Amino acid sequence: MEMSYEASDNLRAMLRRATILEVDDAGSQQTVRMRGLKGEEFTKVYRAQPHGFTSVPPADSEAFLMALGGRSDRVVMIGGEHKDKRPVGLAAGATALYGAHGELVSLVQQTVRVVGETVRVVASSKCIVEAPRTDLGGEGGSKVMTEAGPSSKVFAIV
Repeated sequence: MEMSYEASDNLRAMLRRATILEVDDAGSQQTVRMRGLKGEEFTKVYRAQPHGFTSVPPADSEAFLMALGGRSDRVVMIGGEHKDKRPVGLAAGATALYGAHGELVSLVQQTVRVVGETVRVVASSKCIVEAPRTDLGGEGGSKVMTEAGPSSKVFAIV
């Protein structure tokens, strides 16, 4: 069975790149205003995101616009990244969570790295660090003094 010319055009138009102009993250679903093909502008487009993760891509980020059934009145946004903000050169198998201002959490070869001007850990009950050794202020340093005497696990640079 041969596909009609109109159906073929609809399929080709279903998925295309678009530029994010503005993001509205105030409601129960994130929506975006975006520019598609020449002369196309879409408002209140639902941005699909995976469970457990959310982000607000900055203006001029690129994403995929999916026109369901090839119809421009039924669009959904998928993805969204800014070419100048995404960290590059990660090793195979590495994962990074990043922000637009240089914040970074990376998982690379059994090392978890958190980078930011301020790193805050908030816990409602307690915070537990389990490690054979903890270094504060950088690697090395002196044993931290406790009520029981010098620690054999916690070191600090003074």
